Amino acid sequence: MEIRLLRYFIAVANQQSISAAAKYLHISQPTLSTIK
Repeated sequence: MEIRLLRYFIAVANQQSISAAAKYLHISQPTLSTIK
């Protein structure tokens, strides 16, 4: 697993929402929600 994906996972866990995590990471919400 890439470090980038781990950062995304941790951000979602901390923010408790995909849209809040996307805003925190400065990426679009669809980009974050389609990562596998």
